[in-house]
Amino acid sequence: MRPRVSANPLMTPDEADQCHAGGWSDREVARFMELQAHFRRQGRADADDVAEMQILRDRLRDAEIDAARQEGHRQNRQNPVLSVLAVPYPGCAAEIEPPRTCDNCRHRLKPGTCAEPMKAGLLPYSAGFGIVWPDPDYAERCPVYTEKETTP
Repeated sequence: MRPRVSANPLMTPDEADQCHAGGWSDREVARFMELQAHFRRQGRADADDVAEMQILRDRLRDAEIDAARQEGHRQNRQNPVLSVLAVPYPGCAAEIEPPRTCDNCRHRLKPGTCAEPMKAGLLPYSAGFGIVWPDPDYAERCPVYTEKETTP
């Protein structure tokens, strides 16, 4: 029987399985494309492999943070003083709005493109029609950014 190998020479087969388990979210795909472009600009021939490793690193870090939060919430419920202190107060970091992103814009279409590229300044009116994937930080300066309605 042949031993398992990973298509990515920087990963073990188990790491590759963990990296792709459940598929990638839109955020992970966007991050991968951003990292891949960054490493290619650096002239790395293994840009795809390194970017994929970064996605795995991010997933593992996110899992550790989630586990720590869950543990913290369990401890807060057990300690009445900590549970009171866990309530956000005006101006604290928990109340500060997160940065604007295209993911939170109502003009973002399912494939990650912009529904209003001309009004957003991503495409000149002379182009007539075009499909545009905005840069990850474009929402911060987008003139037509409108936050999605959230359902309670």
